[in-house]
Amino acid sequence: MIWNGVFGTNQTSCGTAGSQGFSMNRPNTRFGNCVSVLPSNFTYSWSPGPGIAAPTATSTQITTQPITGTVATVVYSVVVTPTVYACPTLQTLTVTVVNPMSPTITPVPPLCNTNGTVNIIANPAGGIWTNNPAISAGGVVNPAIAAIGTSTVLYTVGIGSCIATNTASIDVSQFNTANLTGSLPDQCNTFNPTNLMTIVQSTVTGIWSGTGVSANIFSPNLPTGVYTLTYNTNSVPNTTLCPDTRTINVSVLNPPQPTISQVGPYCNTAPAFQLGVSPSTGSWTPTVYNSSTGTFSPGLAAIGNNVVQYVIGTNTCNVSDTKTISIEAYVPAVITGTIPDLCVTSSQVNLVPLTTNNLGVWSGSGINGTSFDPATSGVGNIILSYNTASSPSGLCPAQATTAVNVYSLAIPAIMQVGPFCNSAPPLQLQVSPLGGVFSGANNGATTPSGGFNPAFAIIGDNIVNYSVTAGPCVAFGQSTITIEKFVSADLSQYAGPYCRNDAPINLNSIVQNPGGVWSGPGLIGSLFTPATANVGDNNIVTYYTHSMPTASLCPDSSAVRITVNEIPNVSVVSNAEKGCSPIVVTFNTPSTNTGSGLWNLGDGSEPMPGLSVTHTFDIPGSYTVTFNYEDEIGCATQAVLANPIVVYAMPRAGFSNNPDEVTIATPEVQFTNLSTILGANIYQWQIGNLYQLNDINPKVIFPVAGDYEITLTATTIHGCKDVVSKLIQVKNDFGIYIPSSFTPNFDDLNDEFIPKFSPYGLDLKTYEMEVFDRWGHSLFHTKDYTVGWNGSVNNKGDDSIKEDVYVYKVRFKDMDGKIHNKTGHVTLMK
Repeated sequence: MIWNGVFGTNQTSCGTAGSQGFSMNRPNTRFGNCVSVLPSNFTYSWSPGPGIAAPTATSTQITTQPITGTVATVVYSVVVTPTVYACPTLQTLTVTVVNPMSPTITPVPPLCNTNGTVNIIANPAGGIWTNNPAISAGGVVNPAIAAIGTSTVLYTVGIGSCIATNTASIDVSQFNTANLTGSLPDQCNTFNPTNLMTIVQSTVTGIWSGTGVSANIFSPNLPTGVYTLTYNTNSVPNTTLCPDTRTINVSVLNPPQPTISQVGPYCNTAPAFQLGVSPSTGSWTPTVYNSSTGTFSPGLAAIGNNVVQYVIGTNTCNVSDTKTISIEAYVPAVITGTIPDLCVTSSQVNLVPLTTNNLGVWSGSGINGTSFDPATSGVGNIILSYNTASSPSGLCPAQATTAVNVYSLAIPAIMQVGPFCNSAPPLQLQVSPLGGVFSGANNGATTPSGGFNPAFAIIGDNIVNYSVTAGPCVAFGQSTITIEKFVSADLSQYAGPYCRNDAPINLNSIVQNPGGVWSGPGLIGSLFTPATANVGDNNIVTYYTHSMPTASLCPDSSAVRITVNEIPNVSVVSNAEKGCSPIVVTFNTPSTNTGSGLWNLGDGSEPMPGLSVTHTFDIPGSYTVTFNYEDEIGCATQAVLANPIVVYAMPRAGFSNNPDEVTIATPEVQFTNLSTILGANIYQWQIGNLYQLNDINPKVIFPVAGDYEITLTATTIHGCKDVVSKLIQVKNDFGIYIPSSFTPNFDDLNDEFIPKFSPYGLDLKTYEMEVFDRWGHSLFHTKDYTVGWNGSVNNKGDDSIKEDVYVYKVRFKDMDGKIHNKTGHVTLMK
């Protein structure tokens, strides 16, 4: 320790080698009331002591080396010479030297935050613990409030400012509880897996283990038993410091699968029997037909499929097996009726009504399904069996029998006769065997003994029946006798006379029975054609008939004479063959003056009777005229006029004019030809008394006002004409223009106010114009229509009057003598 100057107070120093201290009032330190002097004016003598390096120097280094961990007190003194008044010559210094030991700390083992308080041991003791809220100043550690993980504490020991320090670490881990909040109920192997984390208090670092556990999920699909499940948690961050464990026991039920032995089918009359199952650790589900011990009663079961069930396990955890046992109904074989004696010709017998049910099968000779056929059974006493069985397996069969007698009889044969005409005599039918009875099925011609009268038969096939009996059998025979109807060839009327030009006549219309054959002149089939027959009365025709279909059976014929007259010869003429519509034509026939006629004029008009007629044709066209003539004996002919009557169309003249109203101001008129047909005619226009034109659509300029008759004549190429006239009135008219303003500034543009008149329609010898100001003073007056107002008073000034609006009056007469007065305003502008 080095000190400079005179020590005036006690000092304390740490005991480390090489320490140096200084006086607090040197070099100008005053001892008592002595004045300050320079240290170099003095000499010093330090008293012996430990560590004095320079006993006579102004300053000296004191080196002390107390024992480590001890506190030593050292007194030093110095004598200062020469002596100065009022200044002490001797000064002492007491130095306390501390040599603290560097503390050591006993390490604290890792702690869990659930551990109790722990004292930290330090050497030397007596220091202070700081820098961590989990430790008290006296060194008591409380893990519950310590930070999780590693934290540092500071230990300080010493005296005054001379201290020694050391640090220590505290490792605290988080305790994670394994407490459970619930348990698992008994499990069935078919239950869904359970998340075990739902029954723990804390899931931090926790993990479950045990049989059936995977990723903390417990799956109960295990054999029946009790399983221990463990839940482990670890502390953090030191996983081995304070682990925790809990266990639970879980009961799992996994019942075995039962198998019921399949049995059946059974008849519903079968006795009760015991059902078999393996394993037999469960119970049967009781039903009406199956007891709780597995006794099955077919008599109580339903016909068809009956379900049985065996269950192993509890109400909530079980497995079962079901089987279907088929029960078939017993079908009794009971025959309730009998079959009467039959003949081999008898119809099949339906056996269904002979049983109480229709569920069995018939067997025996002549059986066809549910019918008995005596035709195939044979003759004699036939035994028939009725067999029943349950369906569909054929269990519990039953049988009943019955007998039937079958007889036989030969079929009779009737000798075939005919055909006959219905006019033939009666005859006797022949049959074998004899002794039976005849009858007519569809006629009254047959007697029971076999007589047959064609006159009473029907036309066509007559069915004759014959029956003979032997015991229960009746044999039938049948024959058909064909009767054809006699067809008379008698006529119902005479034929003719006919004209040679008559249409063919169907002679079947004059016979009683049409359908026969005709022969003779002029005949084709039944049609008699007068045109091909002989003229006169030498046409003999014959009509032949016979029965059908046998032509030779009963024929007949009749003959008739037919007269054919020649066709009359007539001719027709007309007084005209063509003309413009309407045309009047007279027709007559010069070849005869007897008989009657009917004219068809071809224009759609009604036919006209008579040998001579007159007709007016109104519609243009070409018309063929025919004349239908009938002579006194009724023979008719037709004559056609050699040339058709040609009627030419009349043109339809017509025109329009534009404009409709014509004035002398615009005297040009366009005429539009509206005639029909426009391009088929030639035209002539008469324009009043002026001139003629042949244009189709002429344009005319009228020279003066007045009335003009315009006539249009349209002529066809056949010379047919039509004329139309129209009066065109050309009216007198005139035009006047009065300006509304003028500019009298001598620029030769609009310098005067003057009305402008058209050069026609006016009598300007009677003209007068006067101009007034707004107060009615006359400013200008003239009777010369060629003189206008220049804007000055009476046109006598060089300068016009002021700009303003002025009133004018204009008076004039038109060519018709009418006086016109016009008043208005004109604006004078400069």
